[in-house]
Amino acid sequence: MFSKLFFQFRSKALLSTSDCVKLLFPRSKDVRLPVQLQRAMAAEAEAGREARAKVIAAEGEQKASRALREASEVISDSPAALQLRYLQVSRVKRLI
Repeated sequence: MFSKLFFQFRSKALLSTSDCVKLLFPRSKDVRLPVQLQRAMAAEAEAGREARAKVIAAEGEQKASRALREASEVISDSPAALQLRYLQVSRVKRLI
């Protein structure tokens, strides 16, 4: 059995030194993970996805608040813009 496992490694993956033999880049085949380890890995991956989703949502909220601030600056500079916005909103409400 040992010789069968030993020869699964590529010959170029062997480095011999004076006092030991090191195996580099072993090829593993048919690796089976315990169910508990699979669940732990899945939970970690899901936590990572949730963390990225929170960051994306926060970036979206930040962009929306910047756009709202810019719009408020435009409206405060021009009273006519405020009136136009009011008319636009009232028109949309009538269409709904």
